[in-house]
Amino acid sequence: MIRAVGIDLSLTATAVARDDGICALFGQQGVTNLSIVEQADLFTKLAFEIRNQAVGVTGTMPALVAIEALDMARSYGGQIERTVLWWSVVGLLHKDGVEVLVVPSAILKTFATGKSSARKSEVVDAVARRWPQFETGGDDNKADAAVLCAIARHRLGIPLGHLPVTHVRRLESARLITEPPPKSSLKKKPAAPV
Repeated sequence: MIRAVGIDLSLTATAVARDDGICALFGQQGVTNLSIVEQADLFTKLAFEIRNQAVGVTGTMPALVAIEALDMARSYGGQIERTVLWWSVVGLLHKDGVEVLVVPSAILKTFATGKSSARKSEVVDAVARRWPQFETGGDDNKADAAVLCAIARHRLGIPLGHLPVTHVRRLESARLITEPPPKSSLKKKPAAPV
């Protein structure tokens, strides 16, 4: 029975890791070169493929899916398209009644390595050491998804092994999609002088 799933979403290499050890990749090159109609069809198809991988062959919904948060501070090609796909996947899971936990990249890295600025290779190495049941083949997308799956298991109270306090100290910053933002982010900033 699949209890937890991690999703590292991208247009070209979305990775889905389930706690049964399955890691899979989905995506397509050249998405930004397609027409809007072609993109819409592709996003629908990809969102259902990702959702179906998260659910697994049994059709039993996982208790929790952890997905990496969108990074809107960075500017890169396909940002709008990736955002559309992210919302499509999250929306499908929510409609299925699945709890979805949004995990910022810094928390993912901290959980894996103990430091929020870890390089991709450090996360891949940490997964190989701590969670060898996930066959990532050294792929950083699969490794990120495996960490997200481990975070979901930890959040459910069924961790995939013991981690030092330095690794789990920031987990409370991850939030379910049904939770409002923290009050500190809701404070209004003073208006700029005219």
